[in-house]
Amino acid sequence: QFQFWPDPKNLVARKARYLLGTEAPVNADVINQSGVAVQGFPMAEYLLFDEQLNSGENALPAAKNCEVLSAVTRHMARIARNLADNWANFKQHYLDTAPYRDTTVKAGMTALEILEERRLAQPMGLRGNGKRNPYITDAWRSGKSLMAVEATVAGLENFYLPGLTTLLKTAGEAELADR
Repeated sequence: QFQFWPDPKNLVARKARYLLGTEAPVNADVINQSGVAVQGFPMAEYLLFDEQLNSGENALPAAKNCEVLSAVTRHMARIARNLADNWANFKQHYLDTAPYRDTTVKAGMTALEILEERRLAQPMGLRGNGKRNPYITDAWRSGKSLMAVEATVAGLENFYLPGLTTLLKTAGEAELADR
């Protein structure tokens, strides 16, 4: 719910235009019922950085844009709090359940594959049709796609790699862990 991407049909923009055009109030509950395309960072990025939107009548600080942006960010805050609360309750079970380790290793590897293939290679034209397309990056409207990639790498280094290193050393693979 935080990151609706990729969005090849520009669903975020279509949903935003709908919400901005409605007379009805838009609050976090409306966002919760409106589907994943409006519930996260891409919608907030659209409302803040889309050039066409922000050159028209709904440009910030237009009241309706502020209303929708506030609703989206309140929804995201609620989801973040729920995630943190649920993790606090689930953490010990997670640590005590061996199959979760394998799932976590696979999830980290999948994150690296997505980073390489979909967030870097495809936009640069190194995969697929061979044509560069910056509009398929995950934060193209704000120009922060590279910063988002760097944050992903930092997150993997700070939160994933230490656990993987410990897991490898515990399994007698210290040499592999130190590479």
